[in-house]
Amino acid sequence: MPRAGDGSCVGRKGLAILKSKLETSPSSSPSSSSPKLKCPKVPKRLREKVKGAKDYYAPKLISLGPYYHGESRLAEGEELKLKLAKDYIQNYCKEIVDAFYDKISSIITELKDYYDEMSTKKYDDDEFTVMMVVDG
Repeated sequence: MPRAGDGSCVGRKGLAILKSKLETSPSSSPSSSSPKLKCPKVPKRLREKVKGAKDYYAPKLISLGPYYHGESRLAEGEELKLKLAKDYIQNYCKEIVDAFYDKISSIITELKDYYDEMSTKKYDDDEFTVMMVVDG
């Protein structure tokens, strides 16, 4: 059983359950007949034409990913994400955080492609990697 600070992220039983679920889950790999999955923005026609639509899709406390990252109204949520990420890493994944960061960093261009290009342009690769690690 994992204990806080032992460096393991998941107990062995939990890891076996996770692997079993992943093996039986349908693949999300894009095929020639299906487009690449993305994290799209709300369509412009809805953002501009539907009165009050932002109330339904805009985050109120915490943003995940680049779309609302850095907005001053979400500053408390950003602080909370950092605190939670720090606590989780220190208690469960301290030994693997470097490897995790390196893995995310190695595929950062691909990860950026999942988002609207205009929303990722303002972040260099290091900033975007940090965002993905903290938000993940």
